[in-house]
Amino acid sequence: MHRTILALLLLLLFSTACAARDSRTLDQIPAYPDAVVLEEAENAMADIMASTLRDFTSEVAESEITLYALPNDATWDAVSAHYDEATAQSDWVPNDALTMSYDDYRARGWRRTGVGDEQLFVISYVNDPVTGQPLLSTAYLK
Repeated sequence: MHRTILALLLLLLFSTACAARDSRTLDQIPAYPDAVVLEEAENAMADIMASTLRDFTSEVAESEITLYALPNDATWDAVSAHYDEATAQSDWVPNDALTMSYDDYRARGWRRTGVGDEQLFVISYVNDPVTGQPLLSTAYLK
């Protein structure tokens, strides 16, 4: 009887841990150093990036999108390396299907799976064509 109760308690604990793991959000992946969050209508190019992501994801996923102005010396390679490092010791794995490169636009993503759940984390980078300012969007999709 004690073994049955202990087994049930361990099963409950394991199930709770799995459920808690799946409820993680974007805030656990640190933003690029010195990135400044942009509010809506603060930068036209950033607004286009956000609108495109929302249009693309709204029918298939719940999304959380954050836009950033990056330091002028922030290159795509540096941004990409930052997020590689930030996800390296986690259960986020690179997803090559989310990699895109077109002119000055770059994007890539990571995915993780849980109990009945798949989550995606996507970064996209572009230089503002008017100001030259590097811009970054991060999107957490569930």
